[in-house]
Amino acid sequence: MGKLSDIDSIIALLYDGVINSGDWYDGLDAVAQAFGSVGFHYMAQDGQNAALLEAMATFELPAAKVHEYETHYMQDDPRMAVALRQPAGHSWADHDYLDKKLVSRAPIYTDLLIPNGACHTLALRIRADTERSEFVGFLRPADAPLIDEEDRQFLQRLTPHIQRASMLRTRMAELARHAALGLSALEHVPQGVAVVDGQGRIQHMNRV
Repeated sequence: MGKLSDIDSIIALLYDGVINSGDWYDGLDAVAQAFGSVGFHYMAQDGQNAALLEAMATFELPAAKVHEYETHYMQDDPRMAVALRQPAGHSWADHDYLDKKLVSRAPIYTDLLIPNGACHTLALRIRADTERSEFVGFLRPADAPLIDEEDRQFLQRLTPHIQRASMLRTRMAELARHAALGLSALEHVPQGVAVVDGQGRIQHMNRV
């Protein structure tokens, strides 16, 4: 199946991911497969202090190595230095900025990526604001073709959907947290409280 024929099913998975994280990750994995990638690496950081909020890597990398990247390699990853300069919605390939000499010496490549079957990266800055910073990188093996214009155009067509689905996903998570807090607060009200819908059907009652 060609890339273009994959687009509709990928978009559907991304939007299903608004309420189901598994579908969100499946959507990103479908993008990776369309690129002939070995997998993807998704990260979300706090927009103010860069604290890691969420991360997922799907290429063949032991969980311990993923943790090692997040705690050790990430701070010196030359790809991150490039990514942080990009505006939201912009995609780029690592070979646009990093030459072969740097790749041959950078620990992220020599110690982590290449020994585990990954090398070339096509990355997207999904979001960049004071609340949240998000990236996703799709990784190809060293012997695969370099990222070309068709790859870039394919990702560009998906980018508005990836961004919108990600934003809706974050808002849905916030609403779920607020709802949970609200229901928790109701349980501590000394009077009996019932939440009903428009037809008067009880949706929630506190315990008094």
